[in-house]
Amino acid sequence: AEDDDLLPSTQGHEFVFQGNFGDVELGASFTAYHYACIKQQVPITRVQDVLCRSGILYLGSLSQTFRKFFGQDTVDQIVQCFTERYWPRDLDVKEDRRQVQEWFNFLEDEANLTEASDLILKAGSNPRNRKLWLYILNAMERLAQSQTSTNKSEATVMTRYVVPLLEVFLNKPQNNVILDTPNTIAKVVQHRKQLKDEKQGKRPDVRLSAVDINGDMVIEIGHGEIKSGKHDKGGAAVSRDLVRVGLFMKDQLDAADDTYGVSNSLSLGMQFNGCKALFFLMSKCRNFYIMMQVATMTIPDSIATLSKVSSEYKLWRQLEKAVVDGYQPLIDAIRKGRSGVLKEHFPTTTSPDLNKIKTKY
Repeated sequence: AEDDDLLPSTQGHEFVFQGNFGDVELGASFTAYHYACIKQQVPITRVQDVLCRSGILYLGSLSQTFRKFFGQDTVDQIVQCFTERYWPRDLDVKEDRRQVQEWFNFLEDEANLTEASDLILKAGSNPRNRKLWLYILNAMERLAQSQTSTNKSEATVMTRYVVPLLEVFLNKPQNNVILDTPNTIAKVVQHRKQLKDEKQGKRPDVRLSAVDINGDMVIEIGHGEIKSGKHDKGGAAVSRDLVRVGLFMKDQLDAADDTYGVSNSLSLGMQFNGCKALFFLMSKCRNFYIMMQVATMTIPDSIATLSKVSSEYKLWRQLEKAVVDGYQPLIDAIRKGRSGVLKEHFPTTTSPDLNKIKTKY
């Protein structure tokens, strides 16, 4: 129903946010922006204003309300500072990318496919390169020559296209970090809060989790939502997913602070609409949160689009490094057995309607 997509105004008191990001003082402007967002009805499609209600400064498509309190120069400064801090722009992957292109050139000759499985040594000793080589080989066998349909189910998009490629760059068991799909794989979860959340339906479609030496999940560090691609780019269904991603990311940063005393880690967010992949990072800024989209990539769904892995290889490697560097403070704290103290964070949900978004959809 349309009413489900419109968040009502609330009677909450004005909350004072504090924080500088680089040389930019944001607290006063964000406080005024937040107050404006809670005092008006907000449609779910205005993701920036919806996330603001939960203390998240999202640097996405700038809403009219946002522009009343933040000038373009301020936004540009925040984006520049965020990028310089968290996105490895100077990463040199020329040699690795050249090797990946050589693999594609080799596999263009169908006569070589019969020998390909014996040539895994071409990938060298790097675990990522070996996984990427095997991903390409498997994709050559299972993907159609060209895109056959845009009406794929979400389960198909997730298991057949999204997860195999994410496993190449984000699944890091050697770092005690694993990728899984909690909505499709039944797991015994010992952590009571996590079990409670899963019963309430708050699980993301894809998640990246830190695990202990026994392989038991300790804390989530990345979250992804998947749509089949049948939805409009700016539609309510896609907007709800992005809101969910942002709320998951904030909850993870709060949990890292409360459980392990880590306030300087990053959270990863992923949104997939068909085979278009958007990636986000979030950091804390005193008592609020900054979220920014850092990359847009293509998930290959056919032989025709498989070469995107080569052309977007640097982006994948930049994402990989940004994510690993971002969660490293948390991984270090877990390994050292550090513990945190429960703190008062700005509430993730500021109305029953936001809670409904997390549980109903």
